[in-house]
Amino acid sequence: MVYHAPMRALIVTICVAATLLVGVLPASAQGLRAQVFITQQQPPRGGSERALLGWARRANSMRLRETQGGELDDREWRANLVIAFNRPPGDIEFHVLFYDTQDGPRRFLQDMSTYVNDPDQKTYVQRIRLERPEFTPNRRTELVVTVRRQEVARKSFHLLGEERRRSGEVTFEEEETPEGQAASRRMQEIEQQREVEAADPEPDYQEPTMESSNVDPTEMELMAPADAPPETEPSEAGRSGGLCSTVPGRGEPLAWAALCVAAALMALRRRR
Repeated sequence: MVYHAPMRALIVTICVAATLLVGVLPASAQGLRAQVFITQQQPPRGGSERALLGWARRANSMRLRETQGGELDDREWRANLVIAFNRPPGDIEFHVLFYDTQDGPRRFLQDMSTYVNDPDQKTYVQRIRLERPEFTPNRRTELVVTVRRQEVARKSFHLLGEERRRSGEVTFEEEETPEGQAASRRMQEIEQQREVEAADPEPDYQEPTMESSNVDPTEMELMAPADAPPETEPSEAGRSGGLCSTVPGRGEPLAWAALCVAAALMALRRRR
């Protein structure tokens, strides 16, 4: 069959457009899909790709257990991920996205990208580590494999581990309880009383002193202490010598001596 020049040009254009269209079509439209296996066992070394896939199917697990020992925040889930494409991905990389699906809708957790070194390779084995706090124990998790942002495979599994224990006790601050509030009010009252006392201090008490001899004897008698012994009649020697002729005893207060001094001064004034 002989084609004219315009017809040949049209056929070439259609072929080029088809080739370009295949290159930009999403992976799912190109028929790319993959199988995903996850296990905590160690993969065999050497062997064929068919043998590797047989082992992955037998060792595939739906539950991953966390590492033991140490603090809870330092624990993690370690596993081997086997991804088998039906044909080479045809891109320089593919992604594995992790989601939490325990409560229904997907909640994004982590993105793990893998670069393709061999363009003809179809099966990949990867070591993964899922760390806290991004990943939570006893939750349903899902991983999604994407090529050119198109989903080609997914797999659900559970993360088993120890959860942080809760005491169930509710603690309140001391000031939030009725006893704490009452104590706080009492402390405020005490502080206010101290401020008032500091602002208006009481005058210091000063005992009266004898600054001069012009003191009325009657006033001195009133100043004498209540427990002072009553005065006795002076003896004959005392009458002749005056009031000061009687010597106070050792146990009598100082007021008696002051009284005698005042009486003597008054007697001297009268004589003058």
